[in-house]
Amino acid sequence: MTRVELLERYRALPLPTTKDEHWRFTDLKGFDPDAWTANGAAEIASPPSLVDVEVAGVAYVGEAGIEIDRAPDGIRFEPLTD
Repeated sequence: MTRVELLERYRALPLPTTKDEHWRFTDLKGFDPDAWTANGAAEIASPPSLVDVEVAGVAYVGEAGIEIDRAPDGIRFEPLTD
C-alpha cells in the first residue's frame, strides 16, 4: 500500500469511544494522587538474587520508596521539587 492509501484508510477509521479499551478511558475525576499515602505496611523488597552482570548501580523501588544499593561515586539521588 502507498502512504496515500494508508492515510485514506486511517481517516476512514472511526474515533474510539468510551466503550473501546475500557481501561484507557477510566473516569479519574474523583482520584487525587496527592491524597494517596502508603500505610506503612509495604516494605522495599530486594529480589533474592540478581543475574551477575556488570552494572553502574542498583536500586530497588517499591510502594515504601526507593533503596539505593549501589551507585557510582559522585552520583546523588534527590527528590524532584515542584
